[in-house]
Amino acid sequence: MIASAQNEDIHFPFNTFLLVADVDSVHITHLSVPRVYVLDNYHHQRHDQHRYYARTQLKARDDPDIPFDPAEPDPLSGELRAPDPAEHLVLDCEYVIEPHETGFVLKWLHNDVPIYQWIPPHRSPSSLNRMRDHVNRTFTVGNEAMHKHRALALMHPSQDFAGKYSCSVQTFQSFDIKSADLFIIGK
Repeated sequence: MIASAQNEDIHFPFNTFLLVADVDSVHITHLSVPRVYVLDNYHHQRHDQHRYYARTQLKARDDPDIPFDPAEPDPLSGELRAPDPAEHLVLDCEYVIEPHETGFVLKWLHNDVPIYQWIPPHRSPSSLNRMRDHVNRTFTVGNEAMHKHRALALMHPSQDFAGKYSCSVQTFQSFDIKSADLFIIGK
């Protein structure tokens, strides 16, 4: 239901609309999209640069007669963990669906282009368009039939994943959508 806030006694320079949520409708209660995501290789690259700098400073300070070998492992620093190829960037969309509502569909959009769709309880999630190979369609959040595939799990995040993410939930009776921007740091 949309109510206009324009009135003869109140003058606005433009039409202002107030969205009044129906209590008996499907609605998103919480959208979880990180504001900034730092790629794993960015951390490793920065950590390697820091370790290299620290080793050169430490070795030069400890004994100037010992030549520095950058290929030599640093016993004080410990091992770097290798990037996990199965690492996921997880975005979540929590919602309430009323028992009387029918025809539920959840969609995720990236920059207004659909990339994920789930029609529970009997259909498996589908990945769409340019993100087709990056969506983990088997990822679940809990076991509730109408909520378990609500999260979007993106595999192998990259710079291309930056942008506006929107979650839309709809039934034959109602509709809701929420969006948030995601920034990516790293290469």
